Amino acid sequence: GKSKKVYVDGNKVYDSHYKRLIKNRLIGEKEELPVIKEVILSNCGEIELESKIPKEDEYYLKELYKDRIRVSKKYFS
Repeated sequence: GKSKKVYVDGNKVYDSHYKRLIKNRLIGEKEELPVIKEVILSNCGEIELESKIPKEDEYYLKELYKDRIRVSKKYFS
C-alpha cells in the first residue's frame, strides 16, 4: 500500500520531489550496494530507473520490488 516513488539515476536515489536521498549515512555509508540500501531506507512503494545501475543493486531491486520497478525513457538513451 506504499505510494511513495523514488527515482534512481546511477548510484543516486531521489525522492518524489527529486531531492537526493542520503539516508544510508545513518547506517555507516559504505561503497557496496549504495542503491539498494538507499531504496530500502526510503520505504518507497515504486521505483523509476532513470539510468543503468550497478549489477548487484539491480539484482536485489528485482528480487525485492519485482513489478514495482519502472523504467523511464532516459534509461535507454
